[in-house]
Parts: sequence; structure tokens; C-alpha cells
Amino acid sequence: MRILRWKIIVECGFHNHKVVATLLGHSYVGHLCSEEKNMVNQLTKNIVKLGQILLTTKKQDQKNVSTLKIIYNECQKYRHDQRHLKMEIQHLMKLIEHDKYDYLFRQLDNEDVIIDILWAHSNSIKLLNSFPTMLILWYNL
Repeated sequence: MRILRWKIIVECGFHNHKVVATLLGHSYVGHLCSEEKNMVNQLTKNIVKLGQILLTTKKQDQKNVSTLKIIYNECQKYRHDQRHLKMEIQHLMKLIEHDKYDYLFRQLDNEDVIIDILWAHSNSIKLLNSFPTMLILWYNL
């Protein structure tokens, strides 16, 4: 077993910056309490925009100095927790089946690799059958 020893030599005991007047933007004071996290999770579940979530948290607590990045990180953590241990495509397939979309997919022969996937709501399919001369595919990155 190897033991490492550290030695600190303080050449000057003064800070090299001025004391800040406010802690706005500091990661520690921007943390969300458990009630705020629950509220952010509920709003994320209801597809509320990040800016609106931030405004709502600030309205609830006037002393809240959270930033958009802190709200974004909490929303991402909530979405990740909702997926559990599933990969993105597995979670997508679960959502497609849960919301009762019709879907088709192709996969590589003898492998569990999906090449293409196409899904549509049943109302969209009814519209396509009613108006077959018009087909609009919407692709958003």
C-alpha cells in the first residue's frame, strides 16, 4: 500500500478577488429544495417550458436565485428517471405503444437492431385515407 503525503505552502494568506455582493449564479445557493424539485417535476411532466418553470419557482419563493441551467438539469434528471434503465429506442417504443400509435419498423436480419421506424396517430391515418393526394411528412431534429 502506497501512502501519499501532501504539503501545502501558503505564500500569501489574502484572497486574489473581492468579496461578491450577491451569490446570484453560485451553484450552492441555486439548489432546489425538495418541494421545488417536486414542482419542477410536475411541470416537466405537464410539458411546461423551461422559462415558465423558472418563473413559477421564483414566484413561489422570492429569495430563489436558481438559474435556467439548474431547472434544465432537474428536468433532464426527471426524464432520465422516468426512462428507468431503458435505452432511448426502448423508451420510445413504450411511449408509442402506451399512446396507441400505429407503427412499423425494420430491423437487421437476425439482430435486434432497428433500421427504420415510422409511427402515426390513428386520426392521421384516417385523414390520409380520406385525402390520399396529400401527404406531409414532418421531421424535426
